[in-house]
Amino acid sequence: MAPPRPGPEGGGGPCLRSVNTRELSQVVFNNRSPRSVLPVWVDFEGKPCSYPVLQPRTGRFMHSYRGHLWLFRDAGTNDRLLVNKQELFVAAPNVNMADITLPGEVPAGRAQPGQTGGLQETGHRSILIRRAGRSS
Repeated sequence: MAPPRPGPEGGGGPCLRSVNTRELSQVVFNNRSPRSVLPVWVDFEGKPCSYPVLQPRTGRFMHSYRGHLWLFRDAGTNDRLLVNKQELFVAAPNVNMADITLPGEVPAGRAQPGQTGGLQETGHRSILIRRAGRSS
């Protein structure tokens, strides 16, 4: 199933697109949901670019850039998921966690700043963190 286009159907109107910056923003995508999650980067032209699926209760270090836009979808149903209680994540140097949840769900806990790799204790649940091989 193809990820949704972030802009209006048929074009012609405003469209979401990432800003082309060189300011690195490292972030951990934490899938705190029971679903497999498809991270979708919105490129500089507003086109969705799918990244490898995050399995339930896992996370991944991502190398992104300030102003890059990310959406998250259920990998099986394409349902919208929330990230930090919003529908859209905007990468920024001062934001290093992106908690992905189902609408109406509250994250159980957060990883401590500075922790890297392996299995991290985050309160009620553990999240497996993997380094992504692909950068945007």
